[in-house]
Amino acid sequence: MGYFVRVVMCVHMFMLFHFLTCLSSHSCHPEDTSALLHFKNELFTNTTFYEDDYLYAYLCPHVYPKMRTWDNGIDCCSWMGVTCHSLSGHVIGLDLSCSRLAGNIHPNSTLFHLTHLQTLSLAFNDIRGSELPSQIGRLVSLTHLNLSHCQFKGEIPSQISHLSKLQSLDLSWNDDLMWEEKNWKRLLQNTSLREIVLDKTDMSSIGSTPNPLSLIANLSSTLITLSLSYTKIRGYLTNDILCLPNLQKLILKSNKLSVHLFELSCTTFLSILDLSDCGIQGPISSSFSNLTYLTSLNLMRNQLNGSIPSSLLNLHHLTHLDLSWNEISGQIPNVFDRLTNLQTLSLSGNKFQGKLPSSLFTLTQLSQLDCSSNQIEGPLPNKVAFSNLTELLLEDNLLNGTIPSSILSLKYLRTLDLSKNQFTGHISGHQFRWYQFEYLDLSFNLMDDDISSFFCNASSLKVINLSHNRFTGTFSPCFANSSSLVDLDLQMNKLHGTLSDNFKHLQLETLNLNGNQFEGLLPKSLSSCTYIVDLDFVQSRLVDYIDTGAGSGVENILPDYYNSIFATIKGANTPFAKIPTAFVNIDLSKNKFEGEIPNVIGELQALKNLNLSHNRLIGHIPSSLGNLTNLESLDLSSNMFIGDIPTELTNLNFLEILNLSQNLLVGPIPRGKQFETFSNDSYVGNMGLCGFPLSIQCNNNAPLQQDPPSSEAEDKFGFGWKPVAIGYACGMVLGTGLGFCVFSIGKPQWLVIMFGGKRIKRRSRENRRARTT
Repeated sequence: MGYFVRVVMCVHMFMLFHFLTCLSSHSCHPEDTSALLHFKNELFTNTTFYEDDYLYAYLCPHVYPKMRTWDNGIDCCSWMGVTCHSLSGHVIGLDLSCSRLAGNIHPNSTLFHLTHLQTLSLAFNDIRGSELPSQIGRLVSLTHLNLSHCQFKGEIPSQISHLSKLQSLDLSWNDDLMWEEKNWKRLLQNTSLREIVLDKTDMSSIGSTPNPLSLIANLSSTLITLSLSYTKIRGYLTNDILCLPNLQKLILKSNKLSVHLFELSCTTFLSILDLSDCGIQGPISSSFSNLTYLTSLNLMRNQLNGSIPSSLLNLHHLTHLDLSWNEISGQIPNVFDRLTNLQTLSLSGNKFQGKLPSSLFTLTQLSQLDCSSNQIEGPLPNKVAFSNLTELLLEDNLLNGTIPSSILSLKYLRTLDLSKNQFTGHISGHQFRWYQFEYLDLSFNLMDDDISSFFCNASSLKVINLSHNRFTGTFSPCFANSSSLVDLDLQMNKLHGTLSDNFKHLQLETLNLNGNQFEGLLPKSLSSCTYIVDLDFVQSRLVDYIDTGAGSGVENILPDYYNSIFATIKGANTPFAKIPTAFVNIDLSKNKFEGEIPNVIGELQALKNLNLSHNRLIGHIPSSLGNLTNLESLDLSSNMFIGDIPTELTNLNFLEILNLSQNLLVGPIPRGKQFETFSNDSYVGNMGLCGFPLSIQCNNNAPLQQDPPSSEAEDKFGFGWKPVAIGYACGMVLGTGLGFCVFSIGKPQWLVIMFGGKRIKRRSRENRRARTT
């Protein structure tokens, strides 16, 4: 009976608790409601804040103006971003991150009336120009504070040390937020902190001690994560910092540090250590091998030298190791089979020599391997155990031989870069998994395969760079299957034939076919590729009229893929390791294009380099080119343009290179702005031009085409223009008569044949045969 009573009482208590919870959870404390509504009026919504900032777009994939749901007639506990205590109704959580907020937070802000707050996040908003108010110290119940990416400025107030319950502090990426040493020391006395993230705040004034970094050793024993990247803190890393009893993650990248480590006498649980780009010199410290719990070690972009200590490869828990862009030399140790958990390895940008060790190819967990930009030589092994490899980067070495089919057939491989080596052989073959690849760069090798059918098995590739090889073959109709293709570079090979007219459904942004043997018409379907930002058909013997057509303007949409584009820019063959932001290049030089430049080209506002030289273009230079205000290089040389140079071109304030030589232009050269900087070379071969910088002065009283040659020409040939004119007239009469005789009698026959005639003797024989029959 007693048992039954206890059960009934428990049920009643549960129902009462549930009733009180439901009753209070929908009732916001009136003072907190008022404080939130006043705080809402202090800020405003900036709808354009994230439009051009790719970092914010990446870190804030879901952006919403949360304050728009704040209505006085609705319980504040139901407002977006607001969390209330289930019983008291006080606001204990405020998350306004990624809310498009802008404005200033003043010292008297009602935000600081919410004294029951336990968590506060204003991250990824535009609180530009605000200082961090000292009133932040009133929020004594805070356990988590995140003000990252808010553009706060000024000195961090000492009152931040009043937040004695604080467990997590993130003030990162507020570039103008500065630490004074006394306030930094006060913060370090907080005994509750477990996470401190202060990346990109200014700690340069912390320097009264011989080793400012040593202050970290005074941090709470509860600390788990410390991130001080880009803070300008100085000093040297010592054992006492690594011996913080619970420290697991230490990020000190992009500071000025050195390493003074000795045999550790403590047990450390550090699992992530990032000392990249810290200016650390000398050999790799063997003491790193004492950090037996390390899973990630990043020492990239330092000045480390010597060889890799074999003891470093005893860190059996390592999953990520980055030693790239140092000065490490010697052979890569053949003991990587010890690191059975390794997932990513980067040794690029060093001075490694010899062959790749066979132990590297036994790492079954490895997903990314980067050994590029070294002096590694020899062939690749025929057998590999990379069952999880997705990315293999070995470019810019001395590797040779053929590419093993075992690598080309890897199940999960998506990115392969073997460029700038000495590979030979073939890449065609149905056994290869090209249809799974997304990025392929085999440029600058010695490969000589017929790649006519290559595109039939490459439907998933986004970036293809096969340039600077000896590939042969024609442009396959299978190219139409390359719906994912963004960048295609086939320049400097031996490809031939006509281009398939299969561009209609492609999303190409870069197309480079120069230095091949393509012939025929330029595909009309190219006008459908509205995303193209880099066109390069230099010296491909293509023929067509220049015609972009209405509505086919080039948009400034840039690929986010590494490539090795070579474009003729400002007279030089310029390589691009990656397409720069806002870069647009059109290079159609050294072809057989005909017709006029359409006015619509003036709509390509992002265009920086335009090269249409060495074609057969005619007509006037369109004045709409003056709308290309970002243009830096313009080459229209060696065509047949007529008329004057448009004065609108003087609007091109960024124009550094101008080449209008070898045309039929006439009239005065425009003056002003950039045109004052161009030399005679920009206009040579246009006999009708005059004015600065040419020595020919413009005669405003007579037509330019009737002007006699300059005195400079008379000095050169020794006689004036009148004898030349008389001789020219006589020559025309004599030449016309001689030509009539030659084509009438058929002699000399070699001259007739040269100008398209046929042998008279053969024609007579054919006539006689016709009459006989």
